[in-house]
Amino acid sequence: MQDLYTDPQYTHRKIWSAIKHPKMGTFHYEGPPFDLSETPAVLDRPAPCLGEHNEIFFKDCMGMPEGEYQELVTKGVIG
Repeated sequence: MQDLYTDPQYTHRKIWSAIKHPKMGTFHYEGPPFDLSETPAVLDRPAPCLGEHNEIFFKDCMGMPEGEYQELVTKGVIG
């Protein structure tokens, strides 16, 4: 697999992006399938960990009250 990350053609075409994850180290992510000159896609952050955005989602997006959210966390329903 390491050969794929260092292949000259893949490097030239920017197929892989190495991004450091704060908890799991460096990973290679596949880049976008095409390159747009005026609005290029940029991979600048790693994939989130499971449940990383739970609090934002449940409280801000879903409108869940703090007490209800904390109860679910305490019971282990969400992390």
